Order: sequence, then structure tokens, then C-alpha cells
Amino acid sequence: MIIHTRIKDKKITIPEELIEKYNITENKLVILMDVGDGILIKPTSYEIPKEVSEKVKPTVENDIEAIISEIIKQQQMEKETVVK
Repeated sequence: MIIHTRIKDKKITIPEELIEKYNITENKLVILMDVGDGILIKPTSYEIPKEVSEKVKPTVENDIEAIISEIIKQQQMEKETVVK
């Protein structure tokens, strides 16, 4: 499925049908990954706590890095499974 969207004021609009399909909410983390020839937008189930303050941000950033690492590992495992 190819869906066209636009960028305005450096913001990407995600169509409502995809917001609903992937249960994306304002507090959920969405990862943008540079995959060489494009950008992959990956919704996650990680919900950023509303009470996140400046003091907690380094912890949240570590969590985000861990999530990204896990996604990359899963993608590599999927590629290896397809090759076998």
C-alpha cells in the first residue's frame, strides 16, 4: 500500500487510517530510521509518561535507544530467516 502525505512546517502528517491501524497516540513513541534509500517510520508500543521532566529525559533516551536496538535486532533476525 502506498499512501501519499505532505510535509508542512517541517511536520509530516500521518493519515488517519494509519493512525488508527497502528494505534498511534500523542504519547506513543514513533521512530524514524534512515534505511539508506529512504526513511522508515516505525510505530512502537512504548508510551512516554506524561510526567517526564528534564531530570528523567536521560532515562527515557536510554529506553528509546534500547527500543531501537531491539527493533534492529528483530529486523536482522527476520532477514536471516528469509534467507535460510
